[in-house]
Amino acid sequence: MLGEIARRRRRSLSDVVREITEGYLQEQVSKDEKREAREALQALAQLREEARRHYRVYTGDLIAKVRAEREAQLNRAQAGEE
Repeated sequence: MLGEIARRRRRSLSDVVREITEGYLQEQVSKDEKREAREALQALAQLREEARRHYRVYTGDLIAKVRAEREAQLNRAQAGEE
């Protein structure tokens, strides 16, 4: 079978075997990388869930709160100068 493939491609048997082996190894590396990526994503999801349970999530409008505090601070400063 490999000899037939080599003849059709007009290549040596060792070239065909090398090509098949290289393709197989690349496929295995790709599978390993995908598995590692899935495991990393699962670990991140678990960390997010643990952080969500451990820390409270601020549901207000933080920007508006900071602006209001800064405005009040500026108003107090102006009132003290006048």
